Amino acid sequence: MLRPGTHMAAREESQGMPKRPWYVTLALIGSFLFAIGAGVEGWDRLRQYQGAETKIELESIRDEAARLRVKQSSDVLSDALYAHKKASYPLHVALFLVSVAMAAFSVRVLFTRAFGRTLLVQLVGVQAALMVARHVVDGETREAGLAFQRTHTQALYAMVGQDSSWIDSFVKIARVGAPVYLGFRTLASLLIIAALLDSKARHALDVADTDDSTSEFE
Repeated sequence: MLRPGTHMAAREESQGMPKRPWYVTLALIGSFLFAIGAGVEGWDRLRQYQGAETKIELESIRDEAARLRVKQSSDVLSDALYAHKKASYPLHVALFLVSVAMAAFSVRVLFTRAFGRTLLVQLVGVQAALMVARHVVDGETREAGLAFQRTHTQALYAMVGQDSSWIDSFVKIARVGAPVYLGFRTLASLLIIAALLDSKARHALDVADTDDSTSEFE
């Protein structure tokens, strides 16, 4: 009994379709994962702007000074979030919509080879540009979020008498990690685009498009 992947490969060979290079398959999987990740990030930010952010129960923090510090850092985060809403909100709407389309076309090209390689290349490029823009626009919000996370964690750990010094190291790593991750992600997006623009990818995927469109008129 043939497995689904084996059956698909056998069907493609029987139809005379060219074999898809392994790196093209990897690029399509990568584009799908990037689309899901960025889509979730975009949706989460939109929910924050719609008032669905997590509410902090300040009453649970017994120490008054710690409660005041958490309240102040929460206010700073809220102010930073809404100070950049004019640029950040449409940016995240675009990021979410582009990511949904990118995920759909990644799956379509991966499993059917039908219509979408050229558009997928454009979507990957647009999403990469949106992620760079998001990193720039949300710089102040990102810093305020890290400051709040540190203050809140310190307050909670102090309540139970546990050491919270690790949060300082976490914040430092997060600060360095954000641009490093963005650089890695941008480079990976360029590699995905290069894979999809490769002559073998064009031959394997565009020939399938031609075969599919031709079969519709037969």
